[in-house]
Amino acid sequence: MQNLVVSVFLLLFSVTAQAQQPLPAAADFPVASVFEGKSAMPDFKTRDKDFVDFRTRIREGMEEGPNFAGEYSFVSAGCGTGCSMSFVANNRTGQVFAFPLSGEDYSYLQTVFQLDSRLLIAQYASFDTNECLQVHYDFQNGTWEQLGKSSIGNIEICYNTIEENLR
Repeated sequence: MQNLVVSVFLLLFSVTAQAQQPLPAAADFPVASVFEGKSAMPDFKTRDKDFVDFRTRIREGMEEGPNFAGEYSFVSAGCGTGCSMSFVANNRTGQVFAFPLSGEDYSYLQTVFQLDSRLLIAQYASFDTNECLQVHYDFQNGTWEQLGKSSIGNIEICYNTIEENLR
């Protein structure tokens, strides 16, 4: 019986400790510099050929200059109701990278990010689990590192903006 009580206490302590962990902050993922030169365009004939179907939207997004992680343009394109494909294009080199949460499995995707940070927070509706999920990523050198993923409630919560849900 005593082992059961100790196990329940440890489980409750673990859940409470996880719930109290602070969310990552943009300031914790600073960039070394911000690119201010002329944007290099992707090479859709060779290196970036996997993204050729979205070339117009990617180029248009890059023309606005970097908006994420110092030298990247985060670009999204619609693919149907509640569906979007997202990409990150390096404005210095022109290289395009896929965003891991793209397509119809990530309905009503919303993101928050900023130019001077590698942190990106995404929110999407999972119809498989009827949940609204948030995922935190660190994007560095063309690689997405998932920092955490959590359910923030039932699927209806995703109809709020990500900014409302982060408060």
